[in-house]
Amino acid sequence: MLLAFAMFDFVANNELNHVVAHSINHGVERGTELRALIAHAIYVQSVKAGILIISGYGYVLGFAAV
Repeated sequence: MLLAFAMFDFVANNELNHVVAHSINHGVERGTELRALIAHAIYVQSVKAGILIISGYGYVLGFAAV
């Protein structure tokens, strides 16, 4: 179960990479300054880092259980 949780988090992590790339390339809404887009990307990267830490623990514990 922990390995499945880690794989779900891995997919979510990659999707957050897509969100960052899309927000920088296309903007969140029209007229948004680059500084605000970079701040948005930093917030998403922070969430992504937390998910990566949690999924890493899930993967290690799941692999150890096997």
